Amino acid sequence: MEIVQLENEKEAQDRAVEELNSVLKGNQGKNILFLSSGGSSLRLVEGIKKEHVNSFLTVGMSDERYSEDSSMNNFAQLMETKFAAMAAKQGVKWIDTRAQGRTLGEAARDFEADLRTWQENSNGVIIMTQGMGADGHTCGI
Repeated sequence: MEIVQLENEKEAQDRAVEELNSVLKGNQGKNILFLSSGGSSLRLVEGIKKEHVNSFLTVGMSDERYSEDSSMNNFAQLMETKFAAMAAKQGVKWIDTRAQGRTLGEAARDFEADLRTWQENSNGVIIMTQGMGADGHTCGI
């Protein structure tokens, strides 16, 4: 793992998108779990190149807010991106963390079950983005 700290937000986003595309390209044909953080980090998914997106890719959230309100729920916001529309056409699988009438316990159980199902991939690669909020929080489910 390499930790890179950059002062300029645009430079940091460009570097993260470059790294994300590089890892996706380098692992074509392998099952990939991509967990995206929410907030401004969702802008990173818009830079993912279409040629790196296929049915081997599973996408979920590394940071989620349990809420029926789509303006609060990170997965709901992810599904509003151009990336989500493109990825759906490419056969991407999703780990849906929207509340959808489930209790918090049910949502947690389903999330864990989805992760365990994905984990059955013997040659899988996990990619995760993690941001830091202005208040110092990182991520949580």
